[in-house]
Amino acid sequence: MALATSASSRFFSEDHRPALSDATPLCTDNTLIETWFTDVDTRHPALAKSARALEH
Repeated sequence: MALATSASSRFFSEDHRPALSDATPLCTDNTLIETWFTDVDTRHPALAKSARALEH
């Protein structure tokens, strides 16, 4: 097993299957966090109001 020495080789080492194309992976620095709040209308009314505003 080859040791990874650079940031790009950490994810694409010889232990993985070959790439299907010549495309280079791109990090977009976007993160999605899914969160559930129970009883949000009572316990977090400001958050509930903000969420309702986003729906429209």
